[in-house]
Amino acid sequence: MRHLEAMLGLFTDDAVLIVGSAVYVGRGEANTSTARTHFDVHGKSANVYFECHYFDVATGAKMSDVSYGLAGQPATGQARKVRGQWLLSFAEVGSPALSSGY
Repeated sequence: MRHLEAMLGLFTDDAVLIVGSAVYVGRGEANTSTARTHFDVHGKSANVYFECHYFDVATGAKMSDVSYGLAGQPATGQARKVRGQWLLSFAEVGSPALSSGY
């Protein structure tokens, strides 16, 4: 639970997350919210891309792939500096293959 709360804490209060046809606004709450990285900083804003690949450690089976932003589409993952702290502010979520590059 602490890890999920820490992850949600990285988002701005008005963050937008697009997952398929669902749009989530705000930080969410840990009890209700259901790698490879690239950062391109421009002053107090940045284009962000990172991937998470989940495996079942016991079997070695790949369970899922997800990205914050879409590979090769810089404006689809964004962050901005708020009161001296970098926070995630907008993302379209993708399903990159494990072997994909940026």
